[in-house]
Amino acid sequence: MFFIATDRHGTGLFRTDPSYSQVVRVSDVEVKGDGVNPDEIGVIGTTVFFSGTDGTHGVELWKTEPPYTNAVEVADINPEGDSFPKYFASISNALFFQATDNKTGFELWKSLPPYTSATQVVDLNPGSPGSDPAYLVNIGWTLFFRCQRFQRNGRMESRTTLRCRSYQAGIEHLSRTRRRWPRRSSGRCRRHTFL
Repeated sequence: MFFIATDRHGTGLFRTDPSYSQVVRVSDVEVKGDGVNPDEIGVIGTTVFFSGTDGTHGVELWKTEPPYTNAVEVADINPEGDSFPKYFASISNALFFQATDNKTGFELWKSLPPYTSATQVVDLNPGSPGSDPAYLVNIGWTLFFRCQRFQRNGRMESRTTLRCRSYQAGIEHLSRTRRRWPRRSSGRCRRHTFL
């Protein structure tokens, strides 16, 4: 079992032994500052993924594998700062998540075996605002997620739910119904709900 906790070294990723009688820190990462600070945990097979920082790089995607005595950075997605990977979900052996490379904003990313790199799946909202894909879930080999799109003036135009049938397939919309949101100072925003 893996979980997030804080000890005298800071917040980090911990595990229990098979007998659940001892707790061990996954501590082979060079921890600096306030610890590794894992934000979320994802699992594919025997590989555990988490969002964290070693104090040298920003918040990036990390992994630990048996015997779970160290952690390795999967990719430095944003060399200039933090990529903030989160909303982990998997289809088969492909890990999907939200991240930013500081060029295209928060978009949908993936990592494939042997999990030594990460690539952007698609730039749904070209430009720095990003589409902010969230709440990723795998249902029957199809990845569903919520995202948002912007008008050219930077205002949010809609929130949509999209699906990706596999990590090699494109992104497509589902049939939709519309609901108008209350008027705000930034303008009227329309919500799209997909069933």
